[in-house]
Amino acid sequence: MTKTTPQELSPQAKIYADKQRAAKPMKEDDADRETRENAFRVTADELIGFIERQERLIAEMGDLRDDRKEVQKEAKGRGYNVGAINQIIKLRAMDKAGHAKRRSNAEDLELYMSVTGMDV
Repeated sequence: MTKTTPQELSPQAKIYADKQRAAKPMKEDDADRETRENAFRVTADELIGFIERQERLIAEMGDLRDDRKEVQKEAKGRGYNVGAINQIIKLRAMDKAGHAKRRSNAEDLELYMSVTGMDV
């Protein structure tokens, strides 16, 4: 009987051999444990990094929110209508399709107001 090397096995034999190897896990040695622990450590460090970055962004968003409130308070103190300013900010942020839809809604609103006898 001749001994065959893995390169000479038929595809069915390779599948069987792979199943046999998978059924009997290899014993873990110190190098394997160290590799696994290092991989876990890297993953944990990366996860902590993502969390800390998001926490910083959340804090910055809070600071920006406070700054925006200050600007609105200042505008209101100078006699400006803050609601109208906010509306303009929303309109300026719209794309062309949004402006077309807004115009269409405004035209519909004018029509409905005139039909119901309201001042336009």
